[in-house]
Amino acid sequence: MVSDIISAVKLFFDTIKDKKTKSREDRKTILTNFIQPVYDMLEVSHKKYLENFQQYRETILQYNGFINLSHPIFEMIQKDHAMSDADRAKLVAMSEYLNTYKSEAAKELGKMPAGKLGQAVIDYITTPNYELTQRWGFNAPRHSLLLQMESCAKSDRPDEEKKKTIIRIIEEAVEKLQKQYAGITRIYMEAKADLLV
Repeated sequence: MVSDIISAVKLFFDTIKDKKTKSREDRKTILTNFIQPVYDMLEVSHKKYLENFQQYRETILQYNGFINLSHPIFEMIQKDHAMSDADRAKLVAMSEYLNTYKSEAAKELGKMPAGKLGQAVIDYITTPNYELTQRWGFNAPRHSLLLQMESCAKSDRPDEEKKKTIIRIIEEAVEKLQKQYAGITRIYMEAKADLLV
């Protein structure tokens, strides 16, 4: 799923570079063939994150054992992460292209609503400062959650306090995801309007 999102972002970035020379019909085609599918794929990905995070929350609430790195939640997160191994392998091949987001052309493109949408989607799913070949590079929301939960589990606090803290960490992660998704939705609407003018 993630590789499909990145592939679609690449395609519409390539396609909209010469938007000024495109007709209204061409712009509608860009919307239909690139922007709408990217947003649709993002919706699916976002929904999956929310479902997984809700499962993590329920697992923490229902577990009565010690809260440490042996807690089943950590295996659950690793398993969910491993499910995207094939996607990550595809994305590694795109790392060279993604580096072009730092180029001058990408900066110009980033000023356009469709370019902003592409970058927002990339920012949603990639871990900042990670190379695309690194294990958690394509799983920013889950990676961030895992690091915070591990830190809490390693602490010397009582288990009940750890449980409450981890629930709060999950809720904050969901809130952040929802804010990012709302921001991407706003940019998506701007891109639609821009291409339909």
